[in-house]
Amino acid sequence: SMAVGGHGHSHGKMAECKFKNSLKGTVKIHFTNDNETDTMFMGSITNLAEGIHGFHVHENGDLGNACKNAGGHYNPNKKDHGDLGAPVRHEGDFGNIVADKTKTAKISITSKNTNLNKLIGRSIVIHEKDDDLGKGGKDDSLTTGAAGSRLDCCIIDWDADTKKMMNSSAARFSLSSIFGVCLLVVFLTL
Repeated sequence: SMAVGGHGHSHGKMAECKFKNSLKGTVKIHFTNDNETDTMFMGSITNLAEGIHGFHVHENGDLGNACKNAGGHYNPNKKDHGDLGAPVRHEGDFGNIVADKTKTAKISITSKNTNLNKLIGRSIVIHEKDDDLGKGGKDDSLTTGAAGSRLDCCIIDWDADTKKMMNSSAARFSLSSIFGVCLLVVFLTL
């Protein structure tokens, strides 16, 4: 069981990605620091064949065509594929997850210099095989880590509480702007 709270995410922004097709489970994603540079993925995925599986954020939030519409690994800086924490990697490269004999993978990945805000609306894809982290020397090692086909995918979105929090702060902002404009109009018509 996990302790609730702690981790210093006082700003409380929480995203989630829910697998609903061949795989089941939710990955929760949050910042681990207040200046929003470091991000943590936590969760548990079931129905995953025992072994090692590539775990990546892909560029699109389109799960169609057996997850192929999710596009390639999220890679805004046009780099080669690599391991989490490697100097050269895609922004969407998060290494591997491991499923045990009960077909369950426990996920706990912390990534420095990953801005969660930029992952919203994109997808997580879990792959059939292990990611060779760019070191396998295969044709696709430097693009996909030779991780094979896409088993399942989900869309990263803010959770319900975070959306409520964002909507209420947006509402406060627009009310104050309207109030400001009214004052200005009154002032100009005097």
